[in-house]
Amino acid sequence: MARSDEQNRLARERARENILQAAIETFSERGVAGASIAEITQRAGVAQGLVNYHFGGKEQLVIAVIDRWFETVLGFARV
Repeated sequence: MARSDEQNRLARERARENILQAAIETFSERGVAGASIAEITQRAGVAQGLVNYHFGGKEQLVIAVIDRWFETVLGFARV
């Protein structure tokens, strides 16, 4: 049975959040230069191509991690 549009949307959001959380953990352990997309996606349990789909690449993923930090620590989002 095919998933509904809502189920697909939730799955995309979950994958994006899993990648972001895995990146935060991996960057904190290895630094940005020492972290690989392969390790991040393995930790997130997703295909490597989803980093490009959701973030456009490692540089944009780093920016998303920084944005998350601003949101969490400072209480506002970068615009």
